[in-house]
Amino acid sequence: MTIMRYYGERYIFEIKITPWKQRPIFSITAIHRASGRYSVVNNLTAILSAFSIEDGTPFVEETEWTLTTKQLKRFQKEATEIFRHPYILPDIESNLDEDRWISEWSHTHNVW
Repeated sequence: MTIMRYYGERYIFEIKITPWKQRPIFSITAIHRASGRYSVVNNLTAILSAFSIEDGTPFVEETEWTLTTKQLKRFQKEATEIFRHPYILPDIESNLDEDRWISEWSHTHNVW
């Protein structure tokens, strides 16, 4: 498994890539720094929009995405751009605040 971390103002983002049957599984976990609560957020609207995922694709429903090698390279590159972007990242964090408030993320994680 490969884990890449990106640090926002209020969240730590972990991109996890897990090998599975010749196809990588890609997931994005958002960890709220203050509370340690976390959730896999691949199918959050702000994430789907940032990755230019269209409605009607399997990615919209799944929290872990099984990818081709070509898709993995694309998503790795885009993740780096998204989670370092001065305008996109704050928008994602605002959406996560709302999602956390509504769904009361129950999982907790040790925050580094």
